[in-house]
Amino acid sequence: MQTQSISTRFNLTLAIIVALIMLFFAGAAVHFTGQRNSEALDEKLDNYISISRVGLEAPLWNFDYPIVEGYLESLILDKSIVFASVTSTDGTEIIREKADDGGIAYKTVSEGRDYSIREGTIVHEGNEIGAIRLVASREALREEILTNTIAIGVVTLIVLSTITLASVLISRRYIVRPLADLQKSASAIGAGNLDTSISLSAKDEIGQLAGSFSLMRQSIRKLVEELRHANETLEARVVERTREVTAARQKLVDAIGSTSEGFAFFNADDTLILHNEQYLKLLYGEAKVEIKPGMSFEEILRLGIKDELIDVETGDPEDFIKRRLEQHRNPTSSILQKRGKGKWIQISETKTSDGGTVAVFSDVSELKLRETELTEKTVMLENLSSQLAKYLSPQIYASIFEGTNEVKLAANRKKLTVFFSDIEGFTETAERMESEELTGLLNNYLTEMSKIAIEHGATIDKYVGDAIVIFFGDPESRGIREDALACARMAIAMSERMTELQDQWKKAGILEPLRCRIGIHTDYCTVGNFGSESRMDYTIIGRGVNTASRLESAAEPGQILVSYATHAHICDEIPCTPRGKIEVKGIPYPIEVFEVSTSRTLALEADTDGPAPERLTLDVDALSETERVKFAGLLEILLSDLKNGTKDSKPK
Repeated sequence: MQTQSISTRFNLTLAIIVALIMLFFAGAAVHFTGQRNSEALDEKLDNYISISRVGLEAPLWNFDYPIVEGYLESLILDKSIVFASVTSTDGTEIIREKADDGGIAYKTVSEGRDYSIREGTIVHEGNEIGAIRLVASREALREEILTNTIAIGVVTLIVLSTITLASVLISRRYIVRPLADLQKSASAIGAGNLDTSISLSAKDEIGQLAGSFSLMRQSIRKLVEELRHANETLEARVVERTREVTAARQKLVDAIGSTSEGFAFFNADDTLILHNEQYLKLLYGEAKVEIKPGMSFEEILRLGIKDELIDVETGDPEDFIKRRLEQHRNPTSSILQKRGKGKWIQISETKTSDGGTVAVFSDVSELKLRETELTEKTVMLENLSSQLAKYLSPQIYASIFEGTNEVKLAANRKKLTVFFSDIEGFTETAERMESEELTGLLNNYLTEMSKIAIEHGATIDKYVGDAIVIFFGDPESRGIREDALACARMAIAMSERMTELQDQWKKAGILEPLRCRIGIHTDYCTVGNFGSESRMDYTIIGRGVNTASRLESAAEPGQILVSYATHAHICDEIPCTPRGKIEVKGIPYPIEVFEVSTSRTLALEADTDGPAPERLTLDVDALSETERVKFAGLLEILLSDLKNGTKDSKPK
């Protein structure tokens, strides 16, 4: 694209503006000059008519025509008058016209662009005596205007040339030359020569621009220096960093190569980038499988399956490859993979931020073997533990294996509720039975009673033949009152279960039904491990134990006797019947005892002498809500037994 200098554009624009201004003023001058001359001509003709009307009045009245003719000849002397005539009332016409004009043709000329016509009447004493007619040509006026226009044009051209020349000189001095210097400096700076100086001393806008440009050059030069320095520093840092990265990479490679774990890195396209020798050994052992960077994970996987180095669990290689690829691309946890007989590899894969995958392979064959052995031993120990648990109370067993009870010779004083029970006449029954039948009967009885004891949270101390020793409050306690209630409820459940077992034993051929006696006492006892370091027993001793045993001995078959200490804790919820005080061996004072009411004991009381309604009469208003619920439950059980036809014998 062709460029145009500022000077050329400035001069051309200035010349056009000046020319337009001069043309405007020249046109205005010509217009106003022509108008002024036209008005002057019209005014002159009007003056001639006015003067002629006065001057020709007397000669025309006296018929002095030579004077009239002389007057007309004087008018014709005016350059602008081309025709003059005077007409008298008698028809006499005196005409004077320019010698070079067309003579009579002026008689019919009309007012217009080329001519100006004036006519006037000559009056004497109020009477019209003649008329005068003057015709002026405008040609001279046009010539004058043309002359003036040419003169104005010449003046305009001279002025325009002068102004243009002056503007060229001025613009060259104050605009073109400074801008050329500024452009030259800018080109040099643009070419990279920041040492170029800009020497403009003008105080105008271009000088200010040059000053700003000089400051910008200095700033650019400073920035370039800083950039060059920064670039040199950066290059040095890059070189140093590259050296560090190279050294770190080499250390990483050395570390990866020396580790006992297999290491492999795959990029985002699942292409192998880096691996160590241990990776190949763990992956394929001594097999001659060529693995090298650039291979995809799927290719490496298929090589292992092809050479039967990977155990395909499902038997379908494609299904295994599909699942393994999904695990590799979306790792969530470690993978345990079997490779050959007795060899196990643990694979831990992690995604990197750029989508790559880091895989670490560990030989866990030894751990897997130890795990298998440990599992087998654990199963064996669990079996042994379950066998040993049968020799211990569940609470004692749990406290030992949970670590809450240390196995050592030690004891504590606690307030416990102790339970004793045995079977009435068991010795005589045993003598009438074979040992196998006796063993089955006894085990059946103890099993059923033990189930009930465990359901109520009891600690089974020991079995002594047909006798059972149980206590509540250790190693776990729900509180003295709750322990006593749990023990009483357990005794009731055992008594009722005993009634059900009697029917079974009758059907099995045992003529005399077996019935148990139960004694319960709440007191302080010593509880803990007793014996020796090689053989110990977790049991209870003390006066409370002896008292419970004596209560059991004093009970009738099918009867549950409790001491006052136990009755005080259970009487609000379990109905009991006072049985007075009894003397027991080993206790120097009598013991007040109570019988726990069961459905069977209520039925027996209802079957004693006297009208049944009187024996079952209760003061309902005196009972608490809890007592009402208890009695209602017992009565429902009794009613059920009556409907089924069951009836126990009266107590002796």
